[in-house]
Amino acid sequence: MVDDRAQADESQRERAELFRFIVESAEDYAIFTTDIERRVTSWNVGAERLMGWSEAEFTGQSADVIFTPEDREAGQADKEANKALAQGRADNLRWHMKKDGSRFWGDGVMRPLKDDAGNTRGFVKIFRDRTAELQAEEARKEADRRKDEFLAMLSHELRNPLSAIASASQLSLRVDADAETIAWSKEVIARQVQNLSHMIADLLDISRINRGKIHLKKEPTHVGPVVTRAVEASAPLIQEKNHELNVSISTGLSRVNADPTRLEQIITNLLVNAAKYSDPGGTIIVTAQPEDGGVVIKVKDNGIGLSPEMLTEVFEMFSQVDKSLDRTRGGLGIGLSVVKKLVEMHGGTVWASSEGLGKGSEFAVRLPAITESKPSKGERNRSTLNSGSPSRRILVVDDNVDSAIGLARLLRLVGHEVEIAHEGTAAIEIADVFRPEMVLLDIGLPGMSGYDLASELRTHESSRESVFIAVSGYGQEQDRERSRIAGFDHHLAKPVDFDALIELISSGRH
Repeated sequence: MVDDRAQADESQRERAELFRFIVESAEDYAIFTTDIERRVTSWNVGAERLMGWSEAEFTGQSADVIFTPEDREAGQADKEANKALAQGRADNLRWHMKKDGSRFWGDGVMRPLKDDAGNTRGFVKIFRDRTAELQAEEARKEADRRKDEFLAMLSHELRNPLSAIASASQLSLRVDADAETIAWSKEVIARQVQNLSHMIADLLDISRINRGKIHLKKEPTHVGPVVTRAVEASAPLIQEKNHELNVSISTGLSRVNADPTRLEQIITNLLVNAAKYSDPGGTIIVTAQPEDGGVVIKVKDNGIGLSPEMLTEVFEMFSQVDKSLDRTRGGLGIGLSVVKKLVEMHGGTVWASSEGLGKGSEFAVRLPAITESKPSKGERNRSTLNSGSPSRRILVVDDNVDSAIGLARLLRLVGHEVEIAHEGTAAIEIADVFRPEMVLLDIGLPGMSGYDLASELRTHESSRESVFIAVSGYGQEQDRERSRIAGFDHHLAKPVDFDALIELISSGRH
């Protein structure tokens, strides 16, 4: 009997030593035990490495201190222990605190410890640091979100120029189109094809850069002439928006080792960005000056500005400053990403600054100078760029001027009476006088969205019985469902099939 008891005690000691060896060998896992009051009774090497406290420091202390202050205040430590007692285990997937106050995402389990009689004498907790996995998953989800947002936005941005081109093409092909109409159609097609070309070029560039397919043809380059060419390239957009452009190129600029074509692209992208994100009549200032052994090119505007969050995100792929439904500013959200990658390929740096939303932005590019050779001739340039169907009364509302005018001309040619508005307030005023039978309404309008405008017009006696047709660059199923809920009778995606539209107008059905 005595021998049996001695053998049992020896076996128990061996099991305890084996357990202790296993626990101490698990350096990637924090493992500790507590008494029933959750005071620490053992603390393995993994816990020391992860948490920062030694076993001597933490033994006898409350294990609750590894919970964040907000979790302690919410009673999460008690809830976890009670769940372990009631169910035999409690998962502890949550933020934890280290000795130095830093936080990590811990993933593990807490279980009750029982004696030979089955009485609970404490707890054992096992967990590990999963912060890196959590951050990677969050980064993946954010990348997916931006990609999906980009694809939806790309569809919208492509539909707008295609819609204008479709209307202009229809007009130019009509036998009764006069010379003025044909000339206007050609201008619209040329302008919108250029817009599409810029979008495609940006898409191809970012793809080539990411695959390492762009090879710079660097040569000693004077910055001044490149800035001048970039200004000329962006002049049409700047003039269209009636911006004032001031250009200042300092004397004594050193040359930089650059690909002139790509450097022009960098500056042009910054100028186009400034023009897009400034309200009509804004001011854009371009400067090029020597600074700390390099050349710094700055493009400053008094436009919509950047929030502190956007200052860190604006150069990221698919980043969008304009997230509004109307997409007034346009763009694919990749132009600045192209700028950043091209600047870095030149060994330079680029950064953005802004005092906040509504206070303008400044983008700066610094390229290292290669020599202090004969200065380029200084230049300071300051300039100002400055059908047989029943005739119906139709109100066309679209902030894209080309699309609105083109569609209106087509509708007038087939015998309809048409009025145009480019934003909500004007549409309401026109509708109250014009009393339209049909309203062709863009969804992404500045200020009051198409959804809100349709709801408002429905309350006016002059347009209460009108047929409302959504004509939008947003054409996904959820967009159509939202149009239906907002009170639209029909939803057509840009570019509109004109024959289908005429048939719908002829039917006059709600």
